[in-house]
Amino acid sequence: MQSFNIGDIKITVITDGRFWIDGGAIFGIVPKVIWESLIPPDEKNRIPLALNLAVIEAGGRRVLVDAGVGTKLTEKQSRIYKPQDVKGVEARLAEADIDLKSIDTVIFTHLHFDHMGGATAPDGGEVEAVLPNARFVVQEKEWRDAQNCDEVTRGGYFDRSFAALEKSGRLELIDGDYEAAPGVVCRVTGGHTRAHQVVLLESKGERGIHFADLIPTTAHLKPAFVMALDLFPQEVLAEKKRFLEQAQREHWLCIFNHDCDNPVLKLGEGE
Repeated sequence: MQSFNIGDIKITVITDGRFWIDGGAIFGIVPKVIWESLIPPDEKNRIPLALNLAVIEAGGRRVLVDAGVGTKLTEKQSRIYKPQDVKGVEARLAEADIDLKSIDTVIFTHLHFDHMGGATAPDGGEVEAVLPNARFVVQEKEWRDAQNCDEVTRGGYFDRSFAALEKSGRLELIDGDYEAAPGVVCRVTGGHTRAHQVVLLESKGERGIHFADLIPTTAHLKPAFVMALDLFPQEVLAEKKRFLEQAQREHWLCIFNHDCDNPVLKLGEGE
């Protein structure tokens, strides 16, 4: 667990273990001979990705950005993705001494299984939302796309949380920019998915960003390091360049949700 401040905004980054995924999928056109020196693969060509959860406190609100894989993977899915030390949102918040009931908003940057699975958990024979007082905020286009998968997108949208989130009555579909708390703004980037969003942070002249899967690890700071999983790679390239130019110039505090070693980094300071 690590805590940081951007002006009056407090950010606590909690890691709920990691999972393993094909390195070629994560580095796209980058040759293996290059990326394997950055994140060494296992014998099945998989690399570890951290599940870094961000709790943001601003203006009396407490916001969770993404929820990790969770504990609902099937036996087959576990063999594929090899989750390690995944305990779930409830356990991780308790370890950080954060009351589960104090989370009033969950922002899903997008709805792939490794970003929203932890928002629900098995409860007897049912799957139920685990954050009893939270609104679940996601872009409406992202929600619709997750409900209408095709052969290409189905591989990322397989979590069993969707019905439980709808059943909770606290699902909030948004369209475009959205202020979740004072100085905490969702902004659509597209790229990774059609309505993928990042979270911008600003307080007292200081700024930061949760990059989500626009830039999943610090190894992806290079513009050409675009994932094969990105549905619209040219959009990713353009958005990365735009955000990074400003982030480096203004020394933004950046959160990388899948980086195992550097979940938080201030750009423009020797990166």
